[in-house]
Amino acid sequence: MKIGVFGGRFDPIHIGHLSIIRRLIDTQQVDLIHVVPAADPPHKPVDTTLAHRVSMIEAAISTLCPEQRSKIKIDLRESYRTGASWTYQTLIEISNEYPLDSLWLIIGTDTAKQLHTWKRLDLIFSHSNLLIIERPGHQIVETARYLTTQFRNLPEIIYDDSPPIECDSTSIRNQTRAPLGSIRSIIDEHNLYSASKRIILGITGRVGSGKTTAANYLSTTFQIPIIDLDSIGHILLETDAPKSELISHFGRRILENSHISRQKLGQIVFSDTEQLAALNSIIHPYIRHETVKSLQNSSGNVVIVGALFTEIGIDPLCTSIWVIDAEDSLIESKIGKKFTISRSQRSREEYRQHGSVIPNSFSSEFTETLNREYLNLLNQSIKGDS
Repeated sequence: MKIGVFGGRFDPIHIGHLSIIRRLIDTQQVDLIHVVPAADPPHKPVDTTLAHRVSMIEAAISTLCPEQRSKIKIDLRESYRTGASWTYQTLIEISNEYPLDSLWLIIGTDTAKQLHTWKRLDLIFSHSNLLIIERPGHQIVETARYLTTQFRNLPEIIYDDSPPIECDSTSIRNQTRAPLGSIRSIIDEHNLYSASKRIILGITGRVGSGKTTAANYLSTTFQIPIIDLDSIGHILLETDAPKSELISHFGRRILENSHISRQKLGQIVFSDTEQLAALNSIIHPYIRHETVKSLQNSSGNVVIVGALFTEIGIDPLCTSIWVIDAEDSLIESKIGKKFTISRSQRSREEYRQHGSVIPNSFSSEFTETLNREYLNLLNQSIKGDS
């Protein structure tokens, strides 16, 4: 038997989700689908409670015919765990329940291109195959190329290239698209998705480019809280779960007086690309999860600042991204030998393609530009809510 595992926030479930479920069952690509709402999703915050999201899933599935409904299981196992809802844990548990059957993780081509940000991909790949659905703007050919060049030891992959339906949860939350009729009453009854759209501004750039200066200026001038990815990473080095994983991988040589030494860890990873990749695979999912939690616990505009947005998977969380850009000579004159660290990151040109470029000449013009651009964002947000 082929077991499909369809996880996500489902905030809310929409016609695109339902069409995928119906098609996979009707074409017998899977024999049973576990629909798994994430209780504490590590990739993106949710705007509603798990109970409301489950109610909407139940309402949507109730519109299907009895034969289709008989092949769907709403799987709430992630609600019984504490901490982040890691997909690898869910797949291990389900595979243990179906030892003689094959598991197929159902994801879109857009999500597939973010797999490098997922925790314990080795266990995901060893416990399930991939059933990849084409999504608008993310072609299967591009996704296949990304997967084969990015990963080794891929599991079996099936690509479903049925014409994608132009629908997403964000447009429903922002009230630019109507929800499924079956869940409209739930949204209306509980006044879901009625809050004004807020600004989540990502500020990134190379080491020494001035991104922290930019974040601090906006925080002071406009009273905006900052989520600093570097600070989160430093705190996580002394947090039980990631600390244990790091010691398990790198050994006790990274310790100094029972604490993880950033200097010792740095000496290992910055001279060995495989060890750097191992460090990132351990720590990045935790950084992303803590970022999501911080967003979940805040209500107003927020600035997220850090160098490794794409690597950690921060991009989808942001409503806008600024790339702080400075000339090499200016950066090197400011930070000296630390400038070599930026060589291990993406190139200046790659950063510049990542968002709206904010030039930094380390003069008063920089703060004037920051002020002007942020006011533009505020105006756009106000117009969008009117």
